[in-house]
Amino acid sequence: MTPAVTRITTDGDVWQFQKVKSSNIDSIAYSPAKSLMLVRFRDGAIYEYADVPAEKHTALMAAPSIGRHLAQTFGKGRRLSGAEVQAL
Repeated sequence: MTPAVTRITTDGDVWQFQKVKSSNIDSIAYSPAKSLMLVRFRDGAIYEYADVPAEKHTALMAAPSIGRHLAQTFGKGRRLSGAEVQAL
């Protein structure tokens, strides 16, 4: 697995974004404690996915097509606003 390349702190948490091989997705961060996943797309948008069990995150990271797996398994997440992204 590619090492974490970015660390963003929010509310005392450190998010480690893992770069992924995808034409649309740049990187993914996951908090097992909060069952929360953040997905950074290549256009810079960050989407939040709540109630993500560790098993589903692991399956996503191992999927042959991460973008397709994300769409089929999680649907569309909640896009973070500019202010929320700045607060990260």
